[in-house]
Amino acid sequence: IIQDILTSFTFSDEMQDAPYLKRATSAELASMSNVIDEKSLLLHLEQCIENGSSPSQAIVTTLMESYPTSARVTNAKNQLPIHLACKAAGVSESMFTMLLRAYPQGAYACDVDAMCPIDYAVSNKDLSARKAAIAALVESDKQVHMHAPTATADLSPQPAISERSELSSSFINKEEQSPAVEEKTLLHHLEHCLEHNWSPSEAIVAKIIESYPSSTRVANAKNQLPIHLACMATGVSETVLILLLGAYPEAAFVCDGNGLFPIDYAVVNKDMTTRMTAI
Repeated sequence: IIQDILTSFTFSDEMQDAPYLKRATSAELASMSNVIDEKSLLLHLEQCIENGSSPSQAIVTTLMESYPTSARVTNAKNQLPIHLACKAAGVSESMFTMLLRAYPQGAYACDVDAMCPIDYAVSNKDLSARKAAIAALVESDKQVHMHAPTATADLSPQPAISERSELSSSFINKEEQSPAVEEKTLLHHLEHCLEHNWSPSEAIVAKIIESYPSSTRVANAKNQLPIHLACMATGVSETVLILLLGAYPEAAFVCDGNGLFPIDYAVVNKDMTTRMTAI
């Protein structure tokens, strides 16, 4: 089955002309299987994103069962399979759950663009996949905390010492992430919502603030805090606004680079419900 999956990939002309591929025998392929097979999951997901197709549940299941460590393999952009799945269309919640169970810490890994899986999930244009991804990530986070009562201040527990020795430096875990990157997750979520005209998620905002209370104090390049962005967004609930102001009340009196307060953005918000709620 694995061989059928591998031969189904479309190689570039350069790869097809590569001497080592033309001369490879069954024995040579077998000697390379550890590298090739562990990357097969990434290759499948990358190809699906490139072609705009949905990842195959059967292929992903087979690869995960045969090579569980494939969930920890990253590409050149330091993206794990869970990052790619959150970008793809037509991905089921069961597929997200499978990837997260194989590597729960993957939910908190940032790629080279400082993007976590949740950042790609909230910007996924496929509504069904977006909802499935967020639901799976939230549920995985609950399970992580349930089995790690001492990690109340972290999004994920620290890996065991024996496991840490096996982790490559390319697999970014919670301890290795920059605090600045983690604290910007709230800004990223709100900026994504503004860009795509989406409503900020109460669950995501609450979870980020719970894990990183100081994230409400982090400003973007325009010196705008999360409360500024929330007052500019559409469909913002009172809960989201209360969470933001409850964590950092003084933010209501902070001017951005344009000399505007959050209230200034609130009064000109075209969404009447958000405008009234924010005010």
